[in-house]
Amino acid sequence: MSEFTDTGERVASQTAETTTATAALAAEDTRKAKHPVALAFQQISLRSSSAAHSTTSNVQSRIMELAWRQKYSQASAYPFEGGMRVPGDDAVRPVNITVEQKQCGEQDGTGTGAVVWNAAHVLASFLCKESQRGTNHILPSSRVCDLGCGTGLTGLLAAKFCTEATVMCTDIGPVLELTLRNVATNSIPNVAVSEYWWGSGTLGKSCFDVILIADCILPKLYPISPLVEALDELLSDSGVCFVSYEHRVWWEYDPREKFRELCEGKGLVVERITEDRLDDLYRGDDLYVWAVKRYTK
Repeated sequence: MSEFTDTGERVASQTAETTTATAALAAEDTRKAKHPVALAFQQISLRSSSAAHSTTSNVQSRIMELAWRQKYSQASAYPFEGGMRVPGDDAVRPVNITVEQKQCGEQDGTGTGAVVWNAAHVLASFLCKESQRGTNHILPSSRVCDLGCGTGLTGLLAAKFCTEATVMCTDIGPVLELTLRNVATNSIPNVAVSEYWWGSGTLGKSCFDVILIADCILPKLYPISPLVEALDELLSDSGVCFVSYEHRVWWEYDPREKFRELCEGKGLVVERITEDRLDDLYRGDDLYVWAVKRYTK
């Protein structure tokens, strides 16, 4: 009896030890496992961290955007630095243009076109990026018109892209004196400067393969319909017009929708250039680039 008793006691003792060990492991697992509330707070913390990172990134992007917008806004000279790829050549060649600009031109009669507006820089940068991606919109046979050219930045850039192309910079009034000085300063021979009132017919009909328009949609100063009349008058059947626009709220209508509506009335199709085709830096939520072409079935 004593032997059996000893054996039973040993078994009972081992069972108790196993039970105690199992309970300890279970307690440890329970301690390690997070309470549902703790898990919820952990998820909130992760989301907050991600949101904070996203916010920081957005703030940095906004700071960079404001920096380029304001860098030369008050300067007497506006330097543009870009690059282009010539067909058949993998190397990206620098394209540098500096234009004179005149502050407060609207006060002395020169007009609002006496400075380089943000939309003009965005359009110029877009043309450079397209070229670097292998899409050259300015060809040796191209007839190009910078409509409402102001300082002439985009027209001068087009002329530098291809010296065999013919480029016409048009505007009205005293600002053309500034345009002529910028053409001379940059020593670009394939650029002509002409006064042109939108839709007047003085430049001919369907005579341009590429039209560039930078920040000319501004109903506060002038109606949009003459601009569309000019576009329809000058654009060739197979041509394209690139329009850059900085959105400004107008009480009577949305200028973006009005421009599209007027174009459709002329059989012109407006397509927005997607952000991936714009320059990585020179862009903004209020800045648009459109490609306008004639409707074809």
